[in-house]
Amino acid sequence: IVPNAVVWAAAFALGPGFAVGTGTSVAPGGVELGLVPALPPLGALPADDLGTLGWLVLAGPVVAGVLAGWVIRRRLSTTRDLALCVALTICLAAVTMAVLAALSGGPAGAGRLSAIGPLPWQVAVATAGLVGGPALIVSLLGRQLPGWPRWSGAG
Repeated sequence: IVPNAVVWAAAFALGPGFAVGTGTSVAPGGVELGLVPALPPLGALPADDLGTLGWLVLAGPVVAGVLAGWVIRRRLSTTRDLALCVALTICLAAVTMAVLAALSGGPAGAGRLSAIGPLPWQVAVATAGLVGGPALIVSLLGRQLPGWPRWSGAG
């Protein structure tokens, strides 16, 4: 259950959220729960109101994108290389998260338990936007800023 919970938490932080049965949804935009299985980890599902600290979780993917863009910018010098590396980063992150979402979900029984976990395509799109967008902006914006730190290639 723990690896699935990690992927579900990532899907939540990315925005699409996940299901814990048919007719349920756990996402930052709202939580709709009916009867859920009696598993202790499901007791940690968020309530309707995330509160201020709950919304900070949503900054995680954006921070990951900013860090990826910063690392790419420090390692590469030409705009072509930057764009190619950011495109590969976006594709790799989106495909990886989609595969993890697909592996963490699926039917866990008949009836209500036929829909469990996040939708892979939604997770992929959210990953591309929330991680890839900031990575692209930071990596390309860094070329325009004087004094932006660059990796010297030594070390």
